[in-house]
Amino acid sequence: MKHFMKVMLGGLLGTSVFSVATGARAADNWRTGAIVGAGVMQQPSSQYFLMAYSANAFLEFAPAKAGISLTAFGRPRFSAGNFEDQDFGGLVELRKGVAARGSFSLGASIGGGQMRGYVKSIEVDGARSDYRMDGVSATVDLRYATGKDGRFKAQLSHTMFSGLSTAFETKARVAWPWSFVMLGIGYSA
Repeated sequence: MKHFMKVMLGGLLGTSVFSVATGARAADNWRTGAIVGAGVMQQPSSQYFLMAYSANAFLEFAPAKAGISLTAFGRPRFSAGNFEDQDFGGLVELRKGVAARGSFSLGASIGGGQMRGYVKSIEVDGARSDYRMDGVSATVDLRYATGKDGRFKAQLSHTMFSGLSTAFETKARVAWPWSFVMLGIGYSA
């Protein structure tokens, strides 16, 4: 996983270096931003959706329409019957703008990260089971730039995160996907 991320980051930076327009200041080619969102997530092997929230920070090289994106996901603690549980995690992805028309742009990202969580008994013993799962991710997003200079953003995104668990699950060809659908707003500088 680390090797994959190094190769992808190297390719992105290599493309960026060769894409620099002559005569332009290098700092003018970079954009930073943040988007906060809310939506739903689906846990592995569950048939229902849960409320979730996200925060995303990104750095993009404008001439290449490519960059790196850091996203944190979470959901509020849920209690029912005699247990409570919670999920949260973070992803690092390389994003590339694939299409644009007017104020709309479509982007695709690949990367990886980690999801964590727990299930806890509320009974007398208070037994708790924690998990941590590394994996790969892919995201498709639709952004709408508004405002006089296009710095305010609205974004609709769909992220799939497949956890890479034990050899037993790999042999059984079981994937542990999380699915996130988020609507967010943000600003880029």
